[in-house]
Amino acid sequence: MLKQILQRFRRAQEGSVLILVVISLTTLLTASGIAYEMSKYTKTKARFSNALDQALLAAAASQSESPEDYALRYMKTNLTGVGSPVEITQFTVTHNAAKTLWTASAKGKMQTDFSTLLGIGELDVEHNAKVEWDSKFKTELVAMVDVSGTMCANFSRSQVENGSYSIDFVPDRDCTKLNMMKTALYNIAEIGVGFNPNAMDAASYKVGLVPFSFKLRLPNTAAAPSFLTQPEMDAGVDPTYYTAFEDAELDGPPLPAVFPLTAVANAADKEALLKRIDALATEGNNEFKRPFMKRSSLGAQVAGLMLDNRYHAMFGGERPTDFTDVTTKKIVIMMTDSANLGCCYTNWPEGNFRNHYIYSYAPDHEALVGGNGKKGICSEMKDAGIEIYTILLDVDRRDMDARGAEIVDAFKGCASGEDHAFEIPAGDKDQLKEAYRTVGKALVRLRLTE
Repeated sequence: MLKQILQRFRRAQEGSVLILVVISLTTLLTASGIAYEMSKYTKTKARFSNALDQALLAAAASQSESPEDYALRYMKTNLTGVGSPVEITQFTVTHNAAKTLWTASAKGKMQTDFSTLLGIGELDVEHNAKVEWDSKFKTELVAMVDVSGTMCANFSRSQVENGSYSIDFVPDRDCTKLNMMKTALYNIAEIGVGFNPNAMDAASYKVGLVPFSFKLRLPNTAAAPSFLTQPEMDAGVDPTYYTAFEDAELDGPPLPAVFPLTAVANAADKEALLKRIDALATEGNNEFKRPFMKRSSLGAQVAGLMLDNRYHAMFGGERPTDFTDVTTKKIVIMMTDSANLGCCYTNWPEGNFRNHYIYSYAPDHEALVGGNGKKGICSEMKDAGIEIYTILLDVDRRDMDARGAEIVDAFKGCASGEDHAFEIPAGDKDQLKEAYRTVGKALVRLRLTE
């Protein structure tokens, strides 16, 4: 009897242990499954958040006209094949009119694995992001723009019987190239508009213009340093070279004056800059009456001087920061449409290589890129920390014998890199717009603030 009772107790105890084991295993598996699901969810949410942050940064930097479409494509690409799949169910991007602040919101659903056993087939993920200009950084930009006669002319190119290549200048009463250039400059003016004075330094974005042909009208001729004027005088050129413009203007409009560095911080600043851009040329075809000669070297030199605070008295306007200021990006844009002919050039800044003087109608590109053991002006600018973009409008390597090749090579050599040099075909407004959009990206310093 006692033996039977003990056997029944043993069997009952074994059953209880089995039940306890089953319960414990179920609890352990459930806990492990939930832990796995939570770990996967945490990693997926982090990837989702990071993908949105990077997508918004990329869209803001792209200066895209459709930042929402750009950011959505970017985010989907980043999420493809990474971790658990997420279906984006809601996505919005907004930005202010000045394109200095962007916000984004995204929601999605992550498919579950273990949790489906508990009736949970998907989990929601969401994230908000905000990107804005970083007010700690500043930009100083000078655009060096050609206003010589060929900017209101089209080039008619043709092969002749002996296999050589000829080019003719055909007056363009619509001044297509000049107006393309002005439209591109409008985009530069737009970038700095709409700053919130409470959030950003009003002088964070400064713009200057250097209109050039073979002369340019300096704001303060009396303050021009001797290294700029002396070579001209040593060569016997009239000392009024920098103040007399009859030969540059003929019976056309006055040669536009250099526009010193000016802060672009609000709508009024933008309007003033747009007026100066419009003043680069008057209506009609008078531009074509200006001599074809031009000196990119002179324009480049003055652009460099404008970004050097040692020569502030020569220009006025906003004082540029010192080159040692790591929070300021200095940029020069060089634009022209044909081989550069001229009479003379000098160096910038003083003391880097021997001053030169040339009085001829030969191209002066050596002054830009250097040669014969001497540094060029572009090299000096880049060594000082200036970033250079070059834009050639309607230039063919075969133009005017070797001169077309010389200017193409010179402007490529002047640029800070291959991605900084642009060759725009005649009348191609889209490529020109894309070139200035690329420059626009360089002007923007962005940071995530949410």
